Amino acid sequence: MKILRVQESEASPTPWETWKLDKTFFTDLSLYTSRHPETRLDRVMDKVRDGLETHRALFDAVPDNPFPARGMIIALAHLVKLGITVIRAKATAAEFASQVVEWIVDVQSAFESSGGHFTWTTWKNLAKMRSSPVNSSKKFAHGQLRDWQNDKRWSRIGNGMIIAKEISEFNDRIMAAKRLFADLSIINISRGIDTILGVMKQLLLRQDSITKEILKIQAKQREQFASILDAMEAQKQSEARRLFLSQILSPHVVVNPTYDQQGKQPCDENTRTEILTDIFSWIDDISSKSQNFLWLTGDPGCGKSAVTASVARHCKDRGILWSQFFINRNNVETTNPNSYFPSIARQFVDHSVDVEHVIHNTLREKPSLMDRISPDQASALFISAVATASKLNPDHPVVVIIDGLDESDRGRLKDTATIFSHLFKGLSRYPNAKVFISSRTEDDIRNPFARHTNHAYVKHVHLDTASPSSLRDVTLFLRKRVTQIVEDNDLNWAEWPGEERMKLLALRASGLFIWAVTVTKFLQEQIDALGTECLNDVLDMLNAEALGDINALYGLILRQTYRGRTNKWEFEKFRTIVGAIVVLREPLCLQDLAALLDLRKTASSSPADVLNFVRRLRTVLVAGAEAIDNETIPRLHKSFFEFITSEEVDQQYRVVIDAADRDLAVQCLGSLATYAGHGLSAQASSNTLPRIVCYAIRFWPSHLNSTNSAVIIDSPSLTWTKLHSLLRHAPHDDHTESLNISISQDRSRAVTHHEDQARTWELTDGTEVSTTTILEGHSDAVLSVAFSPDGRRVVSGSLDSTIILWGLESKKAEATLRGHTKAVRCVKFSPCGDRIASSSDDWTVVIWDVHTHQRLAVLKGHLAPVRSIAFSPCGTHLVSGSDDNLVRHWQLMGVDTSSFGSKLSSHAQPVTTVVYSPDGQHIVSGSGGNILLFWDTVKQRPQRITAPTLPEGVFVQLSPTGNYLAQVRGSQADQVQVWEPQGSTLHEISYTGNSHNSPRGRIWSMAFSPSEQRLVIGCEDEDIYIIELRSGVCSVPPLVGHGGWVMSLAVSPDGRRIASGSRDHTVRIWDMPNEPGVNGDDPATPFSAFSQDSTLVLTSSADRTLRLWNSTTTSSRILPFRGKVRNAAHVTFSPDGSRVAAVSSETAIYLWDTRTCKLVASSGTDFISQVNSILFTKDSQRLVATYFNAPPYIWEENGGKLICVTTPLSENIPANTQYFQVEEPCLNLRGAQWFLNGSPDSTGVWAFLREHIIRGREDGSVTILPVRL
Repeated sequence: MKILRVQESEASPTPWETWKLDKTFFTDLSLYTSRHPETRLDRVMDKVRDGLETHRALFDAVPDNPFPARGMIIALAHLVKLGITVIRAKATAAEFASQVVEWIVDVQSAFESSGGHFTWTTWKNLAKMRSSPVNSSKKFAHGQLRDWQNDKRWSRIGNGMIIAKEISEFNDRIMAAKRLFADLSIINISRGIDTILGVMKQLLLRQDSITKEILKIQAKQREQFASILDAMEAQKQSEARRLFLSQILSPHVVVNPTYDQQGKQPCDENTRTEILTDIFSWIDDISSKSQNFLWLTGDPGCGKSAVTASVARHCKDRGILWSQFFINRNNVETTNPNSYFPSIARQFVDHSVDVEHVIHNTLREKPSLMDRISPDQASALFISAVATASKLNPDHPVVVIIDGLDESDRGRLKDTATIFSHLFKGLSRYPNAKVFISSRTEDDIRNPFARHTNHAYVKHVHLDTASPSSLRDVTLFLRKRVTQIVEDNDLNWAEWPGEERMKLLALRASGLFIWAVTVTKFLQEQIDALGTECLNDVLDMLNAEALGDINALYGLILRQTYRGRTNKWEFEKFRTIVGAIVVLREPLCLQDLAALLDLRKTASSSPADVLNFVRRLRTVLVAGAEAIDNETIPRLHKSFFEFITSEEVDQQYRVVIDAADRDLAVQCLGSLATYAGHGLSAQASSNTLPRIVCYAIRFWPSHLNSTNSAVIIDSPSLTWTKLHSLLRHAPHDDHTESLNISISQDRSRAVTHHEDQARTWELTDGTEVSTTTILEGHSDAVLSVAFSPDGRRVVSGSLDSTIILWGLESKKAEATLRGHTKAVRCVKFSPCGDRIASSSDDWTVVIWDVHTHQRLAVLKGHLAPVRSIAFSPCGTHLVSGSDDNLVRHWQLMGVDTSSFGSKLSSHAQPVTTVVYSPDGQHIVSGSGGNILLFWDTVKQRPQRITAPTLPEGVFVQLSPTGNYLAQVRGSQADQVQVWEPQGSTLHEISYTGNSHNSPRGRIWSMAFSPSEQRLVIGCEDEDIYIIELRSGVCSVPPLVGHGGWVMSLAVSPDGRRIASGSRDHTVRIWDMPNEPGVNGDDPATPFSAFSQDSTLVLTSSADRTLRLWNSTTTSSRILPFRGKVRNAAHVTFSPDGSRVAAVSSETAIYLWDTRTCKLVASSGTDFISQVNSILFTKDSQRLVATYFNAPPYIWEENGGKLICVTTPLSENIPANTQYFQVEEPCLNLRGAQWFLNGSPDSTGVWAFLREHIIRGREDGSVTILPVRL
């Protein structure tokens, strides 16, 4: 055994405490012992002891004398046994101590695993019990070891035999300690339980309050959850509202109608301070006496837009600008009145959720408000939006700014201004609502504004160029700009311009800002071109000539710029580039403009330098003073636009708008051709197309419509396939219809056949060969028209208080009848046609002689405007209805001006219509309040008929016999209800509005056809609609042509013509469209075909009707026929025009006489094969039919039948007849329908797209023909 000893310290009580053991030795010894347990000391000692005890007889043989060897061996055995006992006692003690320690550790771990307050309190309280077993164990072990070390006496060995007993006693003490520890633990646990019970008791006492708190928490959670759900639902509804508003408003909204986006510059600093201060004071005045509207006017070039832009910027910085709309003629979208109120509403919606709710609910209830600008649209979108915003914060102004109202679409300016004028009173309850409108004082604006302008509602501010403030501001502006020129060019003010010349220049400006702006730009332009040495000459020239007029200044600038230039190309280039800028529908930068025009002197020349051209003319072509580059957008001041398109300008500079539109249409289509030639990806979208291609696709119809001419483009790259690929990018809302076209053999005319209506067009210029007659002579709206009994005359009454008698054959006015002092509301011919009756707002009815044009009598008695009159069938009496609620019955025989007529009363509202029954025994009168009265002309007693389901306050129209009543209904007066009397009630028979040709907008006039099968309606959309009474639908396209609301209508006695009067001051005479047919179960494809002399056209309808037309008179007759004709290949005219033949789908051939339209002959239907085509021989005596699966056959007439003859085909067969065949559409695309051209001698494709016929040929030429259905 390798044991290292060290000198023991005297302080150490036991030697083993200083022992140092060889760990390696004991590790090896331990491993060996574990592998060989028999070598353990206790095992060896047991074997020795067993051997001594087992072999006792052997010990007896050991002598015990003289040396006590046997006794010593026996003693050694006992000693060994004692050693074993001691060893085992030590092991037992060690195991016991280990168990005690493990118990203590387990107890400690149990306490430490729980971190609660009670656990730690218990652990602390049992500290003594924790230390007692441990200390006892230590003392016992140390005592035994110390006794074993210090006691050297053999007698102490015997003490080892009582170790087991001591261990047993100590174990008893330990067990007692455990039990005590357990008891104390239970006591402490009981204490904790008592504490818990006490706390639980307190909790039970507080249970009600806790329950209440819990219920409160739960209720709050429910409220929060409901609030979350409400918020989610509100968000969902908000998203739905925004989506709806986006979908319904976006097509009508101008994206950026703001002053900065439309290139409107605010006033220079320290200019227009007085006028701006006045305007700002008006904005801040939200007292009850303040005006809601401010109308800023001024002469051209006085700076209205600059003032308006300054106001907009000021309000924008203050956060009170809710909406702004700057109308700019350079951006056609901003000039469309239909976009004004939707765009303003869109900006209000973006500002406020409350406004969003109002606009959403309004448009959800009536989406038709978005159709076009109207008083109802203005009220719903503008007044309601401004009113709602004003109520949100009454202490802050709500500002709306509209600039350049005079730059609206000229054709609709008067109506637009009238609608705006109706708004003046609509915001009187909201003093913080401020609407700022600027415009010129043009008649179309001034007149309606003047009628409705009231100082209480409208503040009018006029920029007077002669006022001291205007002169001062313009002088200050001019001096500032000239000073800048002097400084930039290092000039001496005293030498140039000099004070005297500066004062004279300011005097020439005459208070016009545009004059000052133009002059300073011109001066700088001359410096750039000629250097500063030219300045004295230029300034003297400006001061020498009478250039106070802006047009004179423009003329000088053009002459100076083109001084010494005589090349015609230079002036042609000027007209082309400036003309394009004039007619552009939306602004294009110079780079795109140059690419679109592709302007060249010759085909081989380089393109014109548009950038340099604009730089030379920047004075009039570009606003502002920024550098001009390819991204610059040219903008014309309205004064220059008016100058360059007027008769005042030299002809070499003058821009003709029609010609400029035509040229730009050609360039648009040429751009499509060029782009198609470079290839077009099928995946291309409008977002990836070049800007000029997008412009061309979008606006070529607009430019072409303005010219009403045909355009032919020759481009080998523009095949119909490529054209189709490009046009698929056309806008989604393109108007497309299926259209059938025939081209005459001499190529001079085309006939379009659409929905049973044929129209003839000149192919040379695209104009329609129309029978519509336009009668011009009134100076204001035409309120009433009437046909003479023989249909040869028309009489019209107008707002201008005159009556005009028109001759329809001469298409001229025969006489103008003057006598009324106010508007003429109604005119009628007497049954014999020799007299005319007229009623007026001057409360009178006048009788006129048709032949002498003299006034025969004046009927007085009404006390209000007389709206309606009617002659009795015999012409001896007349009935009138007035706004005084009275019906008067007049005796015309021997009548004088003092006659008051019989008074028929019972109406409670103005009488809007009166009519006699056919026998003259009854009068029917109608008024508001849904009241109809049937009067007995003898007894003069009324029978009241009411229609309680109809709204009040709308006008009615009676049919000629009084059998039908048509009444305008709806809050917008845009729908019609038709009734027929049954006893004392009205029986509803029809509604309108369920057809794609239905009226749009307010209805102003109605008239029944004599047959009472149709109702003709005139609307504010300027069109005339024809309703079939029994079906209640508009089965024919509307009559289009008026330029104003259709205020009056009449149908001729034979029902073949319609007379209409309009706000455009004209009377128009129309042909009544033919009655439509009834669709069959299996309609054939419609078609049309020409006779060889182009005078006759045969058309088919979906109802299988064949109709023969005379293309010069548009009269037609139906051919007797059974079956259906597939297409135009199955129709042919004889060369002499006397016969027309057709093949039915059953292969039967029919032959008609074109003069009588009677069937001459027909063949059987059992022929062997289907007919491919049919042609006449040159002598017009025989027919040649080709078949799909059979040889050609010849047919001839014989006794009313067509028989097949065996004569072989000869040279009498003519060349293939020219015709246009409509087959199934070969291509379907968004916005157009394409049809193959079936003419055997030509190739290509036809399409009808956006009211234009397009023909694309494989040779690269494209023909565009404007057509309006």
